[in-house]
Parts: sequence; structure tokens; C-alpha cells
Amino acid sequence: MSPRDGDDDIYMMDIDGHNQRVITKNDVSEAGPNWSPDGSKILYVSDQDGDFEIYVMDTKGENIQQLTDNDRKDWWPVWSPGGDRIAFISNREGRYALYLMSSDGSDVQPIDAGLSLDMNSGIDWMPMPVSAAIHVPEDYATIQEAIDSSEEGDEIIVAPGTYQENINFNGVNITLRSWDPEDPDIVNATILDGGGSGSVITFQNGETIKAHVLGFTITNGSGTEYQQASEEGEIQTCRRGVFDTQDTIRHCGGGIVVENRSWPLIENNVIIDNQVTHGGGAIYIASGSYPIIRNNTLRDNRALGGGALYIVDGSAPTLGGNFVEGNQAETGGGMLIDWGAAPTIKGNTVTNNSAQSGAGVMIFNHSTVTVLDNIITDNLSQAGGGGLFAGANVLVTVIGNEITHNQAGFGGGIFIEIESTLIIEDNLISQNKAGMEGGGIDVSGAIATEIRDNQITQNEAQFGGGVHILGNNQVRVELNHFTGNRATSGAGLYGQAAINASLTDNYFKDNIAEDVGGGIWLKTPDPELVEQIGTNTFTDNQPDEYYFSE
Repeated sequence: MSPRDGDDDIYMMDIDGHNQRVITKNDVSEAGPNWSPDGSKILYVSDQDGDFEIYVMDTKGENIQQLTDNDRKDWWPVWSPGGDRIAFISNREGRYALYLMSSDGSDVQPIDAGLSLDMNSGIDWMPMPVSAAIHVPEDYATIQEAIDSSEEGDEIIVAPGTYQENINFNGVNITLRSWDPEDPDIVNATILDGGGSGSVITFQNGETIKAHVLGFTITNGSGTEYQQASEEGEIQTCRRGVFDTQDTIRHCGGGIVVENRSWPLIENNVIIDNQVTHGGGAIYIASGSYPIIRNNTLRDNRALGGGALYIVDGSAPTLGGNFVEGNQAETGGGMLIDWGAAPTIKGNTVTNNSAQSGAGVMIFNHSTVTVLDNIITDNLSQAGGGGLFAGANVLVTVIGNEITHNQAGFGGGIFIEIESTLIIEDNLISQNKAGMEGGGIDVSGAIATEIRDNQITQNEAQFGGGVHILGNNQVRVELNHFTGNRATSGAGLYGQAAINASLTDNYFKDNIAEDVGGGIWLKTPDPELVEQIGTNTFTDNQPDEYYFSE
């Protein structure tokens, strides 16, 4: 700030004093410039409307916005460290006092701290205190000792090495991390080994989003032991699920257990080679928990249900950017979502997992799931659902995914059954195979399903290379492209057994059936459905465009 041109203006110069330039050249006075934390804006005060008000501008002196407007003096504005609040001094109530407002000038609030202020009083924000980091093994020989000695907000930094431990956060919200969670070499070299004697890491005391696990290889866990309930009304969640057994002792969560409404952040880890007798080879999430699980690799884990992930009992985690590969289970090779769970599954890659049912993702028992923008590929199921299995009163939204190269007996890409409701929209469903029905999608049972605006291409099955529909279903199939699918009958779409469907405005091209129904095969369709066939476009399907069976 300088009055060198007559009025107080704001100047800027390089750090060495060169390249001085004025950025508020005018006939009024400006004062109190203050940089925003991100360096993109400058707060200042100006008397251009007769009294000093607070303004903000960019670093070129442009895009000026007035933030305060009153007939008194506002002075000394300063940004908060996060850039979302502004503190300033004003005499708008007759005496100088401290005020806070949002960065856009809204939500002005006086702060009466008993201060004696005037226009020459300087104010600033106090930075948040930074906790001293705890180092393992320098400060403590084991990670658990470091956790037991930590306080809320502490950071524990673990040096590369192998630590054979079973770690419990015990309700303390701390950050546990390797030297550099974003360096794959550091992550691979910083190993938490469960020793085959329990879960490697446990969250079961309501830990919050301030509890972090960042940048470890987590391996050789055998899960937490759960005993069958001995009192009426007691719930032991590990024993519940589509894969339920009669064992009185069960083990879930080989790598990590998250339960009892805990919601930690689990990020940038490699969770590999864990094995449990029941649910969740890599991670088990139960009892209404909702962790954020982001950018992890979950590989080569094994369980009876949920080779990598087992999510149950109203839990609602957010799964994003994870790589789920090579996991094995009887149900849900990659993930098993069961008993009213409600996860959001976005931007993950689920590949090369295997199971009897639901090799990639299995969703069951009243769960509500969003499956968005994932790559689900090369998964192998012996029965239903190579890529995705949905059944037993579930509500699932499947949008924007690539579901490709999966294999199953039924529903190579997607298998749907038992009173379920699905929205399948804007997906690429391609090059999936089914031994019997529904190379791309198999809809079986009494279901409300919308299949809309998908690319359904180059899938193969005996019946319904692209889509197979069985039973009295409320199924709407519209605006899809069926191209290059193969089947014995009904290469594009096959519908049988009193089908109750809506088929409108789809495009069928180059689908080939060995027998009949190159584009569509329908058994005894009602007159309304026959009329709807005319709204679809058929091109070069073999041996015919559509076929109606008696």
C-alpha cells in the first residue's frame, strides 16, 4: 500500500522488489490488503462509497466484489486458514468490535470477547496446533503400544518393515500411516502381518472419520472370532447372510473389521492374502458402520462370503477408486452386500474374482446399493451373476459402468432374481458369456427392472445373448443398442413364460441366432407387446429380425 500517486493504493511487486505495479489505481483510498490462503484473491478495504467497506479482488485487481455495506467503518479484514471465513473490525454498532462473516460476505456475526478495540487494532487467526508425530519403531517398538499411548488427533508414522501385530484403535481417532502412503514402494515395504491369529486392524468402538489408516500392506489376517448368540435378541452379525452356516464360532474380517457405527478412512493400502472361514476376507463392515474405503488394492483374499468385502446390517460405506482383484468366495467373490446394507460403489475396478454365485459383486437381502462408474470385468461365477448378482428384495441402481468379459451359468454380466428392483442405465455390457441364459443380463422371477440406454454388445448365451427375461416381470427395455450378440435362440433378447414387459425404441443390429430370433425371441406375447415391437429398429439380424413362439 502506498500514497505515491496521491491516494492510498495497493501495489504488488516480486519478492526481490522488482516489477512494482499498482493494482487499485483510482481516486479513492484502499488499505489492509490480505492474501487468501490459496493465493488467488486479495481482501482489502476502500472508501469509494464514502466510508470504508470490505472488498475482494483477484490478483490482477479485477473481478472486484463488495462484501460489506453499511454507514460505519469496516476495517482490517483477514482470511481464516481455510479461506471460508473472514474476521474484521467494525464500529457499525457504535463501538469497535470483532466480527466474523462467510467468504462471500454473508452470515455476519459479532464476536463479543470483551476486547477493547479501535481502528488501529490488529487481528489475525491463530493456526491450529499441530500434534507431534509418534514414530514406530523409534518412539515405540510396536504399533499397538503407540496407539495405546496416543491422544485424539495424534499421528503415528510407521517406518518400513514387517510388524506382526493385531491392531485395535480402541476408540481413539488418530492417523496411522506409513512414511509415504502414495509411494507404492513404501506401501509394499510397510507390512502389517496378522500372523494368522485374528483381524489385522479393528475399528469397533465408534471411531470417526478422524481415524485414518493410510499406506500399508495388510496381510495374513484370519478374522475376528464371533460366537453364536446365547441370549434371545442378541445379534452376532458374522453369522448372518446368504452363506449362513450352523457353526457356533465364526470368523469375519481377515484384514480389517469395522463395526458398531464406526466410520474411519481407509486409504491407499494393499490388503492381500487374508483368509476367513466366514465373511470378508479383506474387510468386514457391520452394525451400521459407514467408513470411507478409497484407493486401496484388495487382492487374493478368501472367504465363504465376500472374498474381499462383506458389508451387512445397515452399514453404508463409500467405496471409491479401489482395485478388487483375484478374490475368492462361495458367494460374492469380490463383494457381498447383505442384510439391509446401503453402500455407494463408485469408480472401482472389480476384476478376476471368482465365486459360485456373484463373482464380482453380490447384492442380497433388502440391500439398497448404488453402483456407479465402475469397471467390472473378467469375473467368473459357476452359477448366476458373473459381474453382478442382485436378489431377494434389493433396490439397486446400476449406472455408467463397464461390465465386460464376465462369465456365469446364468447372467454373464448381470443376474437378477426374487422380487428385486433395478435401474440399469447407460452402461456398456459387452462380451459377457452365460452357459445357459442371459449373456449380458438375465432377469428371472417377479421383478421391477428398467433396462435403459445401454450398449449391449457381443454377449453370448444359449438363450438371450444380450438379455434373457423369464417370468411375469415388470421389465421396461428401452433405448438400448443390441449389437453383435450371439445365441441359439433370441440373440438380442429372449423372453419366455408369460413375459410382461415393455420393449420400445431399441436398436437391434447384427445379432445372430443359430436357430431363430436373431433380434428378438418372444413366447406368446400379448397384442400390446406385439405392437410395441414396431417402435424398435432392426438391421441385419440373422436368421430373422424377430420371432414369436406359440
